[in-house]
Amino acid sequence: MKQNKIIVCCMILAMISCNSVPNPKLMCYDLIVDLGKEYHNGKIFSGSCYTVYDEDNTKKDEIRSYKNGIRDGVWAKYYIDGKLNYRGIAKKGEITGKYKHYRENGSLSIEGLMKNGYRDGRWKYYDLGGNVEKKELYDNGSLVWEYYSDPMTNELHGTKTD
Repeated sequence: MKQNKIIVCCMILAMISCNSVPNPKLMCYDLIVDLGKEYHNGKIFSGSCYTVYDEDNTKKDEIRSYKNGIRDGVWAKYYIDGKLNYRGIAKKGEITGKYKHYRENGSLSIEGLMKNGYRDGRWKYYDLGGNVEKKELYDNGSLVWEYYSDPMTNELHGTKTD
């Protein structure tokens, strides 16, 4: 029983650490691109780096992750006040998996799935009150259908694309 609890705790810790935004010490400006791969000190780069805002170089702008010189891992962008703007996961150079975009006030604005850098599956758009105002369905980057919420009735009305 005690061993099962330890295994479950380790699994939860691993899931949290895989989805958390890293806190890198290296600036992305220190990387050099050659033949589509990122290098640091002459070696293919694996790890995370950050960029800063031009108008305030003490504020992190974006966190980028790489594996073997190619985008892989968490990518996150911040507003200048430090609040999260968007968060996505890169795999083998392309944004893939869950993607979330937030407003400056911190509320969720858009969420959906990415596949090889393109929208895929269901996407939801939220109004300022947190209600779904639009839904879309994508198939490998192509819009299949979209529905809009009627502000008076909160019913969804939509169209299917060819």
